[in-house]
Amino acid sequence: MKTLFTAAAVSLTLLGAPLTSHASLLSTVTAIPDFAALAKSQSLAVVNIKTSEGATHFNSDVDEVPGLELLRQFGVDVHVEAFHQGDEANTTGFFIDRDGLILTSARALGDARTVSVTLTDGRTVKGEVLGVDLPSDVALIRVEGKAWPALKLGNSDAVSSGDWVATLGNLTGPSTTIMRGLIAGVTPADASPRHTPHFEIDAPARSLMAGAPLFNASGDVIGMQSYRVTAGLNLPVATPINVIQKVKAALLANGKVEAGVLGVGTQNVDRALAHTLGLTRAQGALLTSVSGAAQKAGLKVGDVITALNGQALINAAELPAVLAQTMPGDTVTVTFVRNKATQTVTATLEAPKPQQVAKKEPTATLQGISFRALAPNEGDGVRVTHVTGPSELRPGDIVTSINSVPVKALADLKRFDAAKELLFYVNRNGHPFFTAISH
Repeated sequence: MKTLFTAAAVSLTLLGAPLTSHASLLSTVTAIPDFAALAKSQSLAVVNIKTSEGATHFNSDVDEVPGLELLRQFGVDVHVEAFHQGDEANTTGFFIDRDGLILTSARALGDARTVSVTLTDGRTVKGEVLGVDLPSDVALIRVEGKAWPALKLGNSDAVSSGDWVATLGNLTGPSTTIMRGLIAGVTPADASPRHTPHFEIDAPARSLMAGAPLFNASGDVIGMQSYRVTAGLNLPVATPINVIQKVKAALLANGKVEAGVLGVGTQNVDRALAHTLGLTRAQGALLTSVSGAAQKAGLKVGDVITALNGQALINAAELPAVLAQTMPGDTVTVTFVRNKATQTVTATLEAPKPQQVAKKEPTATLQGISFRALAPNEGDGVRVTHVTGPSELRPGDIVTSINSVPVKALADLKRFDAAKELLFYVNRNGHPFFTAISH
């Protein structure tokens, strides 16, 4: 028990937590779980994943270059290549359902679309990459077949600092590697990339453990180990499984993770507006239009959003930047000023509306003149869209007959392909006239 206390004390000291007494610490540190038994029972569901040579991979140590942040603070423009091409990637993944769905590290996969998946029983199968999300470092892979071994997913919201955890990695295929440690800290949603919370783990860091499942003492998966360390400390991080579940749903539905939509139009607040609206300073996002999630939450045109999820907005441009870190279905806290009084509401963000793809209209060409069909409410005839060569015709003209033969649709133009002379009866903005073309 003395050794156990020492490890816990070192971990808590690194985090800056006060050390009161041996007795108080020992009362909160539980016995070390039997993770060896866990490794034996769950190893078949933890797989080794390899990509082909030449694939583009994310550099895990971009943020760990010594002195990089200090140089940037002093205005030195430092660029570090975030991606590289190289040898095959070798990382860990794990089955999360019996139908062949695998979670792994997005940074390790890079732009690979197919991978090789090896189980500890020696089987190697081909996997298809369904989608990747770099901010959360989550990638989804599907392998063919049924009745695959799958890990039990837990509830990462119940995790707290000091909990015993273990990561189970597969570095070779035939065997797994287990690493034990403690949850050293829980980084909240507003302090990490795209507001994704993560766990800091007091355990040895190995990049090949990226994509490895993070187990709690009950054997449930509460997260997935990620590539990077934080703040220069030798502490691996893990993405909570509850966050991964949301990312997984988005990747399965769309192949990508889309930002949540609040449904507002905004403009900046200048000094004159700030004075009129009752603001102490010219900042925030003045709402010029409201719809969707914002309207349902009770926001109105003329409100000034001053903060989102507690993050102050200096100007209107910062609102979409903050929303870019969210996902549809997320609930956000909106702080705003209305009638010179500060108020707060919550809004559930919506998914982006699918963009309407314009249908390609059928066209036809006759003697260097392009036509399109008229809409049903425009009557008979064809409309000129483009004119090549000398002609009195102009784009927008409606041709209703050629050589005294009525033209009602594009198909009617074919009969004039061989004609040497064409007499068009034209309607231009309600004014009919004739024009001729000879060749």
